[in-house]
Amino acid sequence: MLAIAGWLIWLSRAALVAAFAGMIGWIGYRTAWHIREDLASDNKPDLRDLRAFHPTSWRSWRELPGDLETAFVPRVEGRDIFVRRFSRFKVSRLEVSPTPRVLIGDDGWLYYNHEAEPQTYYLQSDPRLADRLAEWKRAMPEWQTWLAQRNIKLVILVAPNKQSVYPEHLPPLERKRTSATPRDELLAYFKSAGLTACDFRDALIPAKSTGALYFRTDTHWMPAGVKVGYAASARTLGWEPMGPERFRGGPGPTKVGDLQHLLGWWSGDPEPFDHIEVVDPKSKAIRLDQVGDDTARLDYLDARAYERPQFVGPRVLLFHDSFGDGLFAEMLAEHAARLVAIPSNHLDPAVIEREKPDIVILEIVERLFQGIGARRPTDPPRRSMVR
Repeated sequence: MLAIAGWLIWLSRAALVAAFAGMIGWIGYRTAWHIREDLASDNKPDLRDLRAFHPTSWRSWRELPGDLETAFVPRVEGRDIFVRRFSRFKVSRLEVSPTPRVLIGDDGWLYYNHEAEPQTYYLQSDPRLADRLAEWKRAMPEWQTWLAQRNIKLVILVAPNKQSVYPEHLPPLERKRTSATPRDELLAYFKSAGLTACDFRDALIPAKSTGALYFRTDTHWMPAGVKVGYAASARTLGWEPMGPERFRGGPGPTKVGDLQHLLGWWSGDPEPFDHIEVVDPKSKAIRLDQVGDDTARLDYLDARAYERPQFVGPRVLLFHDSFGDGLFAEMLAEHAARLVAIPSNHLDPAVIEREKPDIVILEIVERLFQGIGARRPTDPPRRSMVR
């Protein structure tokens, strides 16, 4: 009996090892098949370096691990299932975030953790941050001088991180952070240097009592938040914001937030929100020819233009991140004879010279002051790092 029991134990272990090896073998085979198929495709930019995998053609051996990971990880067979199950276990059972990039707050609120990207986002304790802030302090006054020589006004609009508007839903440890931020330092410096700058926090925080302004499961503001930011921008620019009669809306589609995607699994349903649009818009979207040079061209593929026929108003050039997409630009365009919205974190002298605007606006979310450096008017073209 003992011998039989020993054999049964051995067979069960062997079967378990065989099943595990078979699963790993199948996943490896299918993963290799996916990579092989994609290598034969011309539409897989993340594999461009692997096609030329040879010591004489490799751009940098230091970048090999990262490039291999970029090529390999998305093509692992069954990856989505594994990620979802792992994420569900950590969120529902352990009640922790499966990724350092997302903070799970109270009442279903999710926040993007900018500090999870230390290679690009400099913490306040990072000695490199002082040089990065010095770049912004040097670059923006230079831009104001450069633009003033061309009779162009510069306006800086700062969209706050969700943490800055809704800190009360943050995890307890994050909620205790109350010190001044680099955004506060830069805004104070800009104003002391005579630059026109608007911090949307001043309008958004009081408006919280009127309803939700940011998505619970996304990094961005809702249309109601966009409307508040637009009104603050209009006043900063010396324009009278459009009244309530110029807007209509109602229940809109639901949204699966970008932070839900980053988690891999989330128990909440897609988030409902109210749709807002401009009533009888006077400014019309027009076709825009390609703008920017070869270095910046990919950043400008989604550039948009609006014109208001027979309207005597300013020509506006809006450089923006994702907070300035869509509705925000459409609202500002109602005050302009022509508005061109460029999805870029950096002002571009070539585009400014081409458009010859009366006003240049840089809309930037506060985390980018710590996430990217600033381009000066005399600097070569620079690719936007974050949209």
